[in-house]
Amino acid sequence: MTSSLHAHVLSGCSPSPLAHYLKGLGVLRLVAEQTDSSARGAWRDERFVLWTRLDREALLVFFLERYAPTPMLTPWNGGSGFYPNDNRTGFQPIADSKAPRFEEYARAIAQTIALIAGAEAAPKDDAKADLLTRARATWRGGVLEWLTAATVLTADGQPRYPALLGTGGNDGRLDYTNNFMQRLVDLFDPVTGAPRPTARTWLEASLEGTPGAGLLDSAIGQFMPGAAGGVNGSSGFTGKAQVNPWDFVLMLEGATLLRVASVRRLDSSELPQAAAPFAVRSVAAGYGSATDADATSRGEIWLPLWPRPSSLQEVRGLFREGRLQSGSGRATRAVDAARAVARLGVDRGVQAFERFGFLERLGQSNLAVPIGRWNVRWKAPPPRARLLDEIDEWSDRLRRAASDRMAPASFKRLARRLDDDVLAVCRDDSPERWENLLRTLAITEDELARRGRTTAERGLSPLPPLSPGWLDVLRFDHPEVRLAVALASVGTPYWVTGPARRELGTIRAHCLPLDGPPWRPRFDRGENGLRRSPRVVWRSSSLWEDLAAVVLRRALESKQHGLGHLALMPLVVPRLDDLVSLAFGRLDGARVSELGRSLMALRWDELGNSNIPRFEDPQGSIDLRDVPAVLQLFLLACAPRAEVSVPGKERADVPKLDTATLRLLHGGRVAEAVERAARRLRAVGVPVKFDRGAGGPELGRRLLAALALSPGERVLGRIHQQISRPKVPPAPAGAHEE
Repeated sequence: MTSSLHAHVLSGCSPSPLAHYLKGLGVLRLVAEQTDSSARGAWRDERFVLWTRLDREALLVFFLERYAPTPMLTPWNGGSGFYPNDNRTGFQPIADSKAPRFEEYARAIAQTIALIAGAEAAPKDDAKADLLTRARATWRGGVLEWLTAATVLTADGQPRYPALLGTGGNDGRLDYTNNFMQRLVDLFDPVTGAPRPTARTWLEASLEGTPGAGLLDSAIGQFMPGAAGGVNGSSGFTGKAQVNPWDFVLMLEGATLLRVASVRRLDSSELPQAAAPFAVRSVAAGYGSATDADATSRGEIWLPLWPRPSSLQEVRGLFREGRLQSGSGRATRAVDAARAVARLGVDRGVQAFERFGFLERLGQSNLAVPIGRWNVRWKAPPPRARLLDEIDEWSDRLRRAASDRMAPASFKRLARRLDDDVLAVCRDDSPERWENLLRTLAITEDELARRGRTTAERGLSPLPPLSPGWLDVLRFDHPEVRLAVALASVGTPYWVTGPARRELGTIRAHCLPLDGPPWRPRFDRGENGLRRSPRVVWRSSSLWEDLAAVVLRRALESKQHGLGHLALMPLVVPRLDDLVSLAFGRLDGARVSELGRSLMALRWDELGNSNIPRFEDPQGSIDLRDVPAVLQLFLLACAPRAEVSVPGKERADVPKLDTATLRLLHGGRVAEAVERAARRLRAVGVPVKFDRGAGGPELGRRLLAALALSPGERVLGRIHQQISRPKVPPAPAGAHEE
């Protein structure tokens, strides 16, 4: 750019509504093509800025005196002006015009009249496809640009229509091109081409966003919902449409930049109604008014906002490429587009995308509704943005199953919730957002297991193996999160070897009916759905009930394999104060349960020793006097170890597994369980200070649940020291009682 260029802040061209976005493109395109090839455009501060050699007056004069409209025709549509019953108030004057500005338009109309060869009505089906094919072969110039923005032919020659321009340049009974010609006649005398007296006032209002008097009661279609009129369209119950004719004209001039044919000719069948650049399948998620019906609408379009002044050629290149990259493929759904934006899947200096959904509102009216702004990260995306790739295939299968009209309502609800959470993570990758996503994954997996027959019929699977990177998205400053991570890491202790280790597996085996190797898990299917297994005892009733059931089941299996201790040990050692909160119900059990269930899918074997989260207090600063003695007693008596290291001693034995103690706790007979555990500790040389306790069924099950998360050996050694009765030193020689 040079200092001779003028910067015009076009306040009437904003990113939203869609009509105003397209209007900004139209201004750049027309100025660059017809008067100043050095023109540049950019989006700044919610406005389109045009740099051109034309000053304000010269810019206005260009549009009023020299602008030549792009020929836009839709002879394949009824109402286009080519057939006897069509409105011809704009069509005929332009067809008959000798004015230079309408010369190309009149020539295109004459050529098209010859093309339809006297047909009395718009063609249908194969005849319509044939007309589109012949038009594509014979049209040239601006009218061909319009055609390739309004339609696309698939590889087998069938027409498809991008939602941006309705169904081939019309929306229901509204034909865009016929209305375009009517608006041109409102602005210009078709005989002389001179501007009408009101054309300048309307132009200033359209470009600069100033109030304009005398707006027309005419249709604008889906592009500007606020000006469409109808119910609540004014201060009364209903209102007329209020349209500036320049808005309509410049809007369609800008739409021709979004050409389709060279972008998605080969795969347009995948997106039959949303094949325009940056168009994706719709997802009813990520905005407050979303409903399930929105997911079956005509798709979405994510329109780019770029802050750097760009030439028309550069903007054409952006829309010609017309893609967002998600992972190794092109984004075809709104969730993919959000992921692409979050991970910098675009590289042409785009700052953000304005998201529009083509939704049904006001009855069956299709409107381009703005549904959010998505910012592009300028720096390299964090590695956690790639975590979503790991659940991509799994969530895709769920969405396909949920889209079946016979699918359970719960599948539809959870698929939408999953999309909401993925979109939320892409917009704001805070730990809270990631935690919500993980909890939704667990709830969804649990529902799949509950709906065993449907899950089996649709070939759905449990969560795939997740990389340890999912731990990096969490914040460990809440006991629920720390306990969830410890819970998810529970598996067979290191001292169990051979077939027993493989057969016992991790805690996940007690939550889901699983089959197949850990790196490719699948549901264990039977004749009537998912197979019922006595190993699966997790019922998602409450955290404490489920953990208590897991401890009892694993104790039984430990005995069956001839093991002397409970074969259930967390890889991530929990903090003792967190275990106190668990045993006495001082936390959100659902949060621990749901987050822990999803994290059970982690590939824990890939965590190196240095990468394992460390929650246990290595300095021993937690005062054991603050830990209830009854909890300390059971943690030591039922520890999944044969011995522990006690401060000041070499090693100390731990009692062997006693299922009777566990059953007493589950039955709420806490006093008897305390007495039995104390007796067994004394039998291995631990002089326990007490052997009495009290508590009901709730406390018993919570204490039992806490045994699934045994603390580390260091803590168990301190507990051993704390609950032991101190030895009385021998009396000195010569001492005697009085």
